[in-house]
Amino acid sequence: MARAEGIARNVRVDREEDRVVLRFVLEVEGGDPIPVEMRGKKVLGVLDNGDRVAIYTRGEEVRGRDGIAHPYQVENLRTRSFVRVPVIILWEEILKFILSVVLSALTGWLSSLLLSFLTGISPVVVATAPGGGEVVGVQPLFFAVGAVVGLAVFFFLFILPRLRALARTQE
Repeated sequence: MARAEGIARNVRVDREEDRVVLRFVLEVEGGDPIPVEMRGKKVLGVLDNGDRVAIYTRGEEVRGRDGIAHPYQVENLRTRSFVRVPVIILWEEILKFILSVVLSALTGWLSSLLLSFLTGISPVVVATAPGGGEVVGVQPLFFAVGAVVGLAVFFFLFILPRLRALARTQE
């Protein structure tokens, strides 16, 4: 864990899509100013221009490879409080994934039923097995349409938003 202490200057909170970004410059006594950035869902705590603060980062160095400090916590030494910007919570992402899968499967199934209704063809195939029993299956066309629609819905609900967010962070 690395720590740096100084005065917070140019404190601001920006909104980027569904995240907030807390940015400020840490003026360190006898050293170069350190740009600080924290990204997450919301800002918890109070930080004002001119507050004396200590930042805590993971790793050996205060600055990241990009030259910016990305602390997990800022201690406001003036108010004796902490400022945090919690990142996306894992259970929220898991819930979004499960809901995306359920909605994708449901829309795939409904599109198969709609195709069956519009064509008048039963989606279920019943055939006689060589041994005399019945074998039940699904029309390949209905299965293919349902699978394609379901995958498309999953792509638009779950994958595409993450690809867009990733592209924005690399700009």
